[in-house]
Amino acid sequence: MAFASLLMDNYETVHVGEPIAVFEPSNATTTIGTDGTVFIGRQSDGKAIGIITLHQPVDAYFEHAGSNFAVLVRFRSDDAGSLRWIYRGRFGRIHLEFMQGLYPAISTSVDAAAMVMLNQKWNDYVYTPGEWAYAFFGMMSTGQIHCYLWAENNPDSFNEHISFGTESERTENMPEFSVELGSEGGSVVISDLWFFSYERMIR
Repeated sequence: MAFASLLMDNYETVHVGEPIAVFEPSNATTTIGTDGTVFIGRQSDGKAIGIITLHQPVDAYFEHAGSNFAVLVRFRSDDAGSLRWIYRGRFGRIHLEFMQGLYPAISTSVDAAAMVMLNQKWNDYVYTPGEWAYAFFGMMSTGQIHCYLWAENNPDSFNEHISFGTESERTENMPEFSVELGSEGGSVVISDLWFFSYERMIR
């Protein structure tokens, strides 16, 4: 992953080429497609939300884990407006969604709603339904929070968010990663996951 080497220094990587093996679905169905694992939320009465969650915290995938962790995911969706990507760490969470299924929006506070991803670097990125894209989520032990998003066919035009968590958000939870599929049968195809344990961010 050339992009990862631009972001992190002294990192270890665990690659998961079959995401069905590491996710636990709840109110969702899982199938193997021709280009990845297909996760579909079961349609409900609007109360039961489809969700997929890693079986274990990110640090558990490393034999000798450090203190900083990140997740990179390659995905595509025909209805991205139903998706909520959530990375939880010791300084709160990263909550990424697509407003109207197109515009990346992010929140890094448990109490705050997601806002269009404008405050750091905005390249007028709009998610095109069905396109392959990458999303990177990371949180350091110092409280620094990172999120990057880009289309596979245009890696130079990426969105980024960098901020710092606060002591009020601090928990002892190790990094967890999940995807909410919504209550109306939303879906996502995930082809690959990468977990990172790293010393520091260099970007």
